[in-house]
Amino acid sequence: MIRNATPADLPQIRAINTHYILNTVLTFMQTPPPPGAILTKYNEIKTHGLPYFVAVDDELKYEDSSGLILGYAYLSPYRGHMLSYASTVELTLFVHPEHQSKAVGSKLLAAILKAAESGFLYHCHVYESTGSDEDQRTVFAGDNEMGVPVRNILAVMAVDPNGPDGGDALRRWYITRGFVERGRLEKIGFKNGLCMRLNQRINNRNPNPNPNPMNWHHEDWASMRFLVGAHNASGWLRSNVLLTLFLSKD
Repeated sequence: MIRNATPADLPQIRAINTHYILNTVLTFMQTPPPPGAILTKYNEIKTHGLPYFVAVDDELKYEDSSGLILGYAYLSPYRGHMLSYASTVELTLFVHPEHQSKAVGSKLLAAILKAAESGFLYHCHVYESTGSDEDQRTVFAGDNEMGVPVRNILAVMAVDPNGPDGGDALRRWYITRGFVERGRLEKIGFKNGLCMRLNQRINNRNPNPNPNPMNWHHEDWASMRFLVGAHNASGWLRSNVLLTLFLSKD
């Protein structure tokens, strides 16, 4: 069963996260965060109006007799301190190590994409503080109440040379589910004796096929120019239209 995560789920979520931190290179974190940090992240995601899902098997029990969490997925702000990125969010998805290859990840991702495709997923409470220390002003992205429609879901994955097909299996998993590879960052991190590479994939969407410019705030104009003429029946933008570019210099 896929459902919204609750604070009661966080100990199990932390246990899954800790496994991947200590035993894999799929996350570049090296130290498991304390329970308080997991709660802070959960509250941040909820404040921004973004989805946080868990896959639960109520027939299997955790040590506290609650249903066993088989995996979790959420969307979080991408460079959330800058207004122009408000329509782009980043995907986090992890599956319990004992329940991989059982379609848990596929179901979690499907729930995330369904929320995005609905056209009602808004990134809320995105703001910048401007002015002097004595005279600060807060500028919100989009409508202060509704926020900004989510148009891009970014998945960033480490390429694990010891993983299936030298790390390529996970890349193909994303691509078959609508993501398009947009760039690679070579030798971007070092963990467990390996110099790692990051792949970046993006899933673009336009929740409003007929946007009214009069209802858009100034930070939306650059994105809207790219979106014009790019909408298709499903609401998703295909790979021939670039909304986000990743550039690197050797």
